[in-house]
Amino acid sequence: RVYARTSAENEASQSVWEELGFRQEAKMRDHTYQRGSFQDVFYYGILQSEWEK
Repeated sequence: RVYARTSAENEASQSVWEELGFRQEAKMRDHTYQRGSFQDVFYYGILQSEWEK
């Protein structure tokens, strides 16, 4: 398994992971504190069997 984490606001990064075959596996609400407020974070993942397709 390989996983990635990106801000829920960063649609460009989300698109890159999805184009590579990663799936959104989790949304962590108010997971990190940035720029004066809590931000949601998305976790993406891909399994070896999915990568090899």
